[in-house]
Amino acid sequence: MADQELVPGPGQPAAEQLTWPEIEEHRDYIKQLLETTTGTTIHQCLRDEQKLKASLASFRRWVQREPAGRGGPLEGHGAAG
Repeated sequence: MADQELVPGPGQPAAEQLTWPEIEEHRDYIKQLLETTTGTTIHQCLRDEQKLKASLASFRRWVQREPAGRGGPLEGHGAAG
């Protein structure tokens, strides 16, 4: 039982935030690409080219929740895909 308490489950903020700093490193790149590219494609590029370890689900949650400066969530045309 102690192991279950130490390991956050999916969807828990602590679990998501473990990978968010890694995604945050690419904020400007992500923000730029979201104007014309789907989130799935951006994640794939980051995974293949930058060795991003965060899952697609974590990446999508980050995109939906992270503010883009003053303008609100980092969502563009391709954010959902």
